[in-house]
This record gives sequence, structure tokens and C-alpha cells, in this order.
Amino acid sequence: MKIIYSDRIDDEHLKGLDATRMNFNLSDNTSKLEVCDVLIYGMDKFNNMFLKPVKFSKNCNCEKFIFKCDWEGGFNLPIDRLNKRRDELKYALNCDVIIVTQNESLTRIDSKFRYLHRSWASPHAWVSSGWPKEFAIDNFKLSDQPIFKFNYFHGTPRADKIAMLNSLQDNNLLNDEICVWSKFGKGINLSRKKRENQANQSKGKMEITHKGKLVTLSEVYQSVGQFYTSLSEDFLDYNNVYSIHNSRFSLVQETEMRTTTNRYTEKTIKAVQTKQIFILAGNYHTLKLLRQDGFKTFDGIIDESYDNIEDRDSRIQAITKEVKRLCTISNEEWIDIYNSAENILNYNLNHLKTLHVKYKTELLNIINE
Repeated sequence: MKIIYSDRIDDEHLKGLDATRMNFNLSDNTSKLEVCDVLIYGMDKFNNMFLKPVKFSKNCNCEKFIFKCDWEGGFNLPIDRLNKRRDELKYALNCDVIIVTQNESLTRIDSKFRYLHRSWASPHAWVSSGWPKEFAIDNFKLSDQPIFKFNYFHGTPRADKIAMLNSLQDNNLLNDEICVWSKFGKGINLSRKKRENQANQSKGKMEITHKGKLVTLSEVYQSVGQFYTSLSEDFLDYNNVYSIHNSRFSLVQETEMRTTTNRYTEKTIKAVQTKQIFILAGNYHTLKLLRQDGFKTFDGIIDESYDNIEDRDSRIQAITKEVKRLCTISNEEWIDIYNSAENILNYNLNHLKTLHVKYKTELLNIINE
């Protein structure tokens, strides 16, 4: 079986098979696509394939077309529109078409879709040469006691994120005792006007007061599943890691907070990888999906009933209420909480390290079905 694929994350999973990775454009007749049994197209082509007209190249000749739509552009499209384009793809390519998605709820609506989660494989463990050395947490602690009540990385401004952010602001939860979010500048006492002015910044900085002195951490760098900068010798450039390991808990801001998808992304995976107790500002029933995928969550430590609230604004209110409660817990109590959660935190990290096996198994099942 000859396989051609475009996503480098699959290098390790397709090793040993007759598989070739190449960049190609399905609408470009100059693309030197060979005849193959399976053509795997991903990851960030969703908008091109589902939201724009596609004229297929005559060079595209395969028995099975696997479309890995990992990107967020199409997760909120109605099922009838997704099915219509799938049927168009099947007709145009004259082959079997399988759509792979991170939106597990979609697969329960229609069996034509397959669930496969990129974040199972995206940490650098499987993109490079093995699981990276884990950070020595003590190298990143600025104090014996947490500096921040919680950390909150906001990322690129989107409507759902802004709604969550404004709820935190309205409840006076964005103050000097939280960390910052990237792409919005520093996250200390930001007024709404200032946030609006800074919304278009592509990178951010972090300023904290440590032992009476203002410490400015330089530009935020993030990568999927790992935290690093180009200045690996300077620990102060590990902005995200500093924030995390000097915080009591993480408020994970997912890309969207919808009811039409239950997916999670690398943002949640980072909290698992860094062994943080977290509350998830994400989609409806995302915690339920995490548990289904083998992770353990923090019910009993955190009131996770927000995950069962379908309405976004009501879910945001419940999350905000719980963040406010968690902020009242003392550092001493948090030490006890982390001690009680140690087994869950270790279990989740070890489980994450095995998920690349599940990813490979599921991918091969899709190829061979």
C-alpha cells in the first residue's frame, strides 16, 4: 500500500510503511503527485477545503482520501454543510473519503467522521527525537510561595475569549496577583481600553514584581506541547513556565467555548504536561471528553459542574464563580491540595506520554479500514 501524506507529525507514525511526506496543492496541476492508495491531507487546510471552492488537479489519483481537519475553521459548521462537501469531495476525487476530526461530538452525530486527536501526538516527544527533558521546577520558582493566584494565557482575541476575559474583569479577578496572557501585553491591571489598543499585538511581555523589584520577562514564545525560546540559556525567557510554576492553579482558556464542538487543544495538554491543577474555560462537555480519553480531572477539588452547562454565558458565570472561590484559598491550603492531587497529576502526565501509541493505532485503523 502506497501512502502520500502532508503532515510532518505523521513521520514517526508511518515509519516502516511505503509512505512519503510531500507538500502538495490539490488544485495545482503542477504538483507532482504520484498515484497512491491513500492520500492524507492535513492539517491546516480546513478553510480551503470546506469554506472555499476547490478545483481538483488532474494529478490527484488515489483509492482513499483521508482529510485530517485539525484546524478550528470548520468545527462550528453545521453537519449538513460538512456532509455536503464530503459528498462533493467523494464525487470529484472518485474515491472513498474519510474526514478525521478532533470534534468527538461530530462523530456521534454522523459515522462518516472519525475521531483522532492531534494533541495526543503533538508534544515534541513524537515530532523530534523523544520526550524532552522535563523542566526542573525549582529552576523556575521565584519564591517559596506562589506569586500568582492563577495563570491565564489568553492568546489571540476571539469572541468567546473576550467574554470570559470580561467576566473576570467585572468580578475584579484580574489584578496584580495573576500572571499575564500572551498577545495582549502584560496582564496586570489592564483596562479595557488598553486591552483594545493591544489586541492586535502578535507577542506580549510580562512584568512582575519580585522581592520589591520589577522583573520584565521578554517576548512570550509558545509551541505545541512545550515551552521554549531561542535563548535557551536564559531561564527568564521561559515566560510560560515561570508563570505556571509560580501560580496556584491554571485557568486554561481554550480556543472557543461552544456547544457544537467538545474538542480540547494543546492549551489543555500544556496544563497536563506541567502538572497543574486547572479549571477549563472551554467547550461544552470538554472535561467529559478528557475523561473519555483516559485523563482524570479534579472533581472534589474543583466544582466541575460548569462542564455540564450548555449555555456559554451561564458556563462562563459558573467558571468565574469557581475561580473567585479558588482565589480565596490560602497558600498553605494549596500545598495540601497539591499533595492530595499528586497521584492525579502524575497519572495524567504518564497517560499523556502513552497517547502517541493510541494516535498511531487509530491512524492505521483509519488507513486500513
